Amino acid sequence: MVAVGLLASSFVIWQSSNAAFTATTTNGSNTFGTGSVIISSAPGTALFTVTGMKPGSTGSACLTVTYSGTLAAAVKLYGVSASATNSLDTYLTMQIDETTGTGGTVTGPSCAGLGAVTNLFNSTLSSFSSTKTSYATGVSSWAPSGAATKDYKFTYTLSAGAPNSVMSSTAAITFTWEADNT
Repeated sequence: MVAVGLLASSFVIWQSSNAAFTATTTNGSNTFGTGSVIISSAPGTALFTVTGMKPGSTGSACLTVTYSGTLAAAVKLYGVSASATNSLDTYLTMQIDETTGTGGTVTGPSCAGLGAVTNLFNSTLSSFSSTKTSYATGVSSWAPSGAATKDYKFTYTLSAGAPNSVMSSTAAITFTWEADNT
């Protein structure tokens, strides 16, 4: 005969409850935002498109640089994409002046309304294009802490002693304004 047995198991489920007082507090909806660094110039086009220069030729143009960022910044001017044929850039002097006060008073490239200035650079275009090539080496001491403008005057002069070898030559540079927050 075969014996069959049953094994019985029992399960016990325990439940507990905790009674307690609680309280909470909040600190609003915390938000985080960034400031801005925004710079522009007027005119935003080339200052010079000069043809037919001869030894002694000179000319000027002015522009207004506007800082409309919300962060304090330092602004620098430097040159990029420089080129020259027959070393014309070594005979072309570039003088760059910055207004000492608030800008925005210049009307057009004629420089009418330009106030007192401080000289930032006065040497050959070749020197500018080889030494003022980035923000780190740029010129200007302008450090706006909020919205502001500054006027700049650029004056070129082709040396009276420019040799015949620079006839039919060209020189070009792109002036770049950069604002970095401080």
